[in-house]
Amino acid sequence: MVAVALIVVCLLVVAGVSAVAAYRWSGSAAWEREYNQQGMGLSIELTFLFLTVLAASAISLIMADSFRSLFLERMWRSPAYLASAVVVISGVAIYMLVVAPQTLARKQGVKPERFGSECWRPYALYAPFSVISWVGFVLPVLALIFVSIQTDYGRMNATRQTLAQEGEAVIARIEGQSEITKEHSALYSLAYRGAIETLQRIVSRYLWVIGVFMMFLIVILNTRITSVFTEESQDAFKWLMWILLAVALGICLFGLTRFQSLRDLAIEAHTRIQSMADVRGQLQPLAASNEALLVLRNQGPVEFWRMTLNGGGLWLMFFSYASQIVMAKLTRRSLTQMIFPRPVARYLDAFMLTGEEPKP
Repeated sequence: MVAVALIVVCLLVVAGVSAVAAYRWSGSAAWEREYNQQGMGLSIELTFLFLTVLAASAISLIMADSFRSLFLERMWRSPAYLASAVVVISGVAIYMLVVAPQTLARKQGVKPERFGSECWRPYALYAPFSVISWVGFVLPVLALIFVSIQTDYGRMNATRQTLAQEGEAVIARIEGQSEITKEHSALYSLAYRGAIETLQRIVSRYLWVIGVFMMFLIVILNTRITSVFTEESQDAFKWLMWILLAVALGICLFGLTRFQSLRDLAIEAHTRIQSMADVRGQLQPLAASNEALLVLRNQGPVEFWRMTLNGGGLWLMFFSYASQIVMAKLTRRSLTQMIFPRPVARYLDAFMLTGEEPKP
């Protein structure tokens, strides 16, 4: 863990020096006009780097098991991860050293003889910052999520299989004994509760990750950090906000189907226990199984949503969107333009009634 921390610190130092070099030592007037308006360019870049590291650290803590497997147990040495890193480095390098300088020259009207000093040099100095941001922090987070999805999908299947085996074991134990006790129902109820808690932890963890992403995007879209991004990039961030919301809803619906599946297994097991107790005329286990069935049949989708809300991830997402509304009011900006991409915002502004429109 200490080695990982030292690597992160070294990456931050190199990235910071790269940003300082691009904004202070490149001597490019075109770069200054494009990215350093009001003298805030360097501060914005360093703040963006800090927020990126903060978000990556939060997600690493939320997905601690995947972090341990990927970096402490050296899973990052896998060909897939190394190949992804090479692809990302190549893409960032091509953009920084070929595409971006030409775009800057075209936008700022730089003459060909000044292209190297005005456009290529600042981007060459800035390239380490960009590579570290993507390969050092963004790619590991995406790898964490991928590893976690693989692990949790297998864990969900194993949890369901284990619960089914627990039910068969309890039934077999009852069939081999002359007397059924209420402890048989209680034993299976504990196994069911453990399976539900495992499912809740998995769903809550992903909702927390999505909430962290959304808070990160909200900070970008509502501070001067957004000035370093084009309008197309800002629209992409807003689309991403809604995509994340859709993903969160999909995760909840997937979790609900797994919850219903576990609940059906438990109902089936307790129904068999109830039937056997009824045939044998044993009242205590019959009452225990009836009570367990009553509780299970009352646990519908509402119970799952209550469990999900208790996990806290959904509350963070609700807070994210509520903060958008508050900031729109405080800064007197259009809420639709804050949270929707430009085409959608223009349509909504034209379609919705406003308080300034005269009544017919």
